[in-house]
Amino acid sequence: RAANATLRGDFSDRVGRLITALLSVRVKLEAGFDFSEEELGDDHLRTLSGDLSDLSTTLDELLKSAQRGVRLRDGLRVVLVGPPNVGKSSVLNRLAGEERAIVTKVPGTTRDVIRESIQLGGATIELMDTAGLHESNDAVERVGMARTVATARSADLVLLVCDDRDRSALTTQYVETEGEVLVMYNKIDLTQTPPGACSGAIAVSAVTGAGFEDLHTELVRRASYGDVAGEFSARQRHLDCL
Repeated sequence: RAANATLRGDFSDRVGRLITALLSVRVKLEAGFDFSEEELGDDHLRTLSGDLSDLSTTLDELLKSAQRGVRLRDGLRVVLVGPPNVGKSSVLNRLAGEERAIVTKVPGTTRDVIRESIQLGGATIELMDTAGLHESNDAVERVGMARTVATARSADLVLLVCDDRDRSALTTQYVETEGEVLVMYNKIDLTQTPPGACSGAIAVSAVTGAGFEDLHTELVRRASYGDVAGEFSARQRHLDCL
């Protein structure tokens, strides 16, 4: 349905209306400069400012629709970020249903970005496991952490993972991202925290699978946006242009 909407020209029509409206504001502004013998009055400037504010809001809405269109087409990009040994690789393996990432008790096992594409509830989700963020003098680890930061920056969703036994460690994690951030507490099998007990966060155990139903539901919700009627298909270059 989204692809058909694009073929009908829904996306280009909305962009066209934006361009026309912006051109109208420009014409009014330049006409005031070129043909008015007096300075532009406050009323005139307030009108133009209001027009630009409305256009900015409309553009933001269109950009969000285009972002949803990219997710419909390419899937939701989810990056697991957090300190070493909090179970990011175990979470990826549990979601993928197979041993895709190496799991050991040695901190810093993951050095590069590991990618795995999965299907949940009809939605495509691209999972990315990354090197743990911490202070390190290891040159290879530092390269891995730089890739973590770069990968997180372009993610649709950052899963900020921490050990449920030390939630304070989460406050040291700063992630710059264009997408959203979801906090996840892992290892609840060691703390006896029940799934669903953490408001605004997801509590799971990658060992027992507890809480993963909640995680699946949340990922599908963010990937599909529920009812996508009226959406259109889009590509990354459309986002760049917007």
